[in-house]
Amino acid sequence: PAKTITKLPASVKPGVVTGPALLDLLAHAKENKYAIPGVNIVGTNSINSCMEAAAKYGGPIMVTFSKGGGQFIAGNSANNDND
Repeated sequence: PAKTITKLPASVKPGVVTGPALLDLLAHAKENKYAIPGVNIVGTNSINSCMEAAAKYGGPIMVTFSKGGGQFIAGNSANNDND
């Protein structure tokens, strides 16, 4: 597998990055002049492909969901009637 071009901040661990670690990651990307790809997820195959690519090439990736796409992935338990 390929390695990341730049070493990520120590606070950024594999998996979902939130809170201060996310802020560290975004600041690091800005300081080092690189982009973090954001992919709109339309199904479980999209999630799997994105996660496999990030693991293979060693970089961070953002996954995004449309309102309807997020509800589809989460299932009927995610009620968005009042959104």
